[in-house]
Amino acid sequence: FRSRELLANYAKAKAEPFDFDSDPRGQVIWHRASREYAKKNPLTLEPAHTTDEVHAAVLKICEHFKHLVEQKGLNELLFDADDKPKIEKASQLLFFGIADAYCLANGLDISREPQTGRGPADFKVSKGYQERVIVEVKLSSNSKFLDGLTAQFPTYIHAENAKHGVFLVIKVGEHEKKLKRITKVHRALKK
Repeated sequence: FRSRELLANYAKAKAEPFDFDSDPRGQVIWHRASREYAKKNPLTLEPAHTTDEVHAAVLKICEHFKHLVEQKGLNELLFDADDKPKIEKASQLLFFGIADAYCLANGLDISREPQTGRGPADFKVSKGYQERVIVEVKLSSNSKFLDGLTAQFPTYIHAENAKHGVFLVIKVGEHEKKLKRITKVHRALKK
C-alpha cells in the first residue's frame, strides 16, 4: 500500500526543469567543459611505470589544472551566477574531467571515490595495481579542511596502501588565516 501512495504522490508533484545552461551546482557542465579544455590544452606526460613516476605525473596534472583555472578561464566553472563558490563536488568533478582526459591520453587509470573500507578518497591514479597515488580535492572554504588534511587524507593513503598522495587545495575566496594554518600543518605532517 505504501508504494502505491508514494507513486501517486510522486505523479502529482510538479517537476522543475533542470537548467543545463547555468548548471548552478556544477553537476553536468564539468564533463563537456573539461573535455573541451583538455583538447584545447593538451598535456604530454613522461611515461610512468613506478609509483614515483605516477606521482610526478599527478603533480604535473595538478599544476596544469592550476594553470587552466588561473590563466585559461576554468575558474568560471567554480562559481555560480552570484560569484559564490559552487559546492565542492563541482570542483572535484571538474578536476576529474581534466585529469581523466590526461590520464587516458597517457596510459594512466583514474578512479573516482574508490572505496577501501574507510570511506572514499576523491581519486586514485594508478599504473597497474601497485603504482597508486591518492588525490584529495578540497575547497579553501571547506569548514572541515584541516580534518581532511590531518585525519581523512592519511587514512585514505594508508587504506589504499599508497606511497604518495596529493592534497589539492582550490582557493575560492579570501581565506588567508586558514591557508596559513594549512601550510603550517602541512609542514608538520611532512616531517
